[in-house]
Amino acid sequence: MNRRLFWTVLVLISGQFLVTSAMAGCQTQGSRFMLHHKKPMKAYSWMSSSGCEYYFRAGGRMTFTSASIVRKPKHGVFKKTSRFQFLYTPHKNYKGKDSYSVRICGKDLQGKNCTELVVEATVK
Repeated sequence: MNRRLFWTVLVLISGQFLVTSAMAGCQTQGSRFMLHHKKPMKAYSWMSSSGCEYYFRAGGRMTFTSASIVRKPKHGVFKKTSRFQFLYTPHKNYKGKDSYSVRICGKDLQGKNCTELVVEATVK
């Protein structure tokens, strides 16, 4: 019987949660996520060859209204699996760095806006 290990990491990004999980390992850290940030924001992921799953969930008085892929990776596949959920899977036998980005739109007490989140990934 082949069993796979799953775990989830919650990263608090200024009241919003970026939830990541993957088979056999995925860790993500990020700067404070702000919906009204003028420049793309960054998050960093370290993962095994099985990849990483990202789920965006707003907190506090913020709600997310949409999320979409802005830039696809060069060394893997990044796809949307549900409204606020994405999956990155590196190409077979790839080890190294890759990057991709998501545009997240929402509203809070300051109004409506969108921000790009760039993920710098390291496949081990």
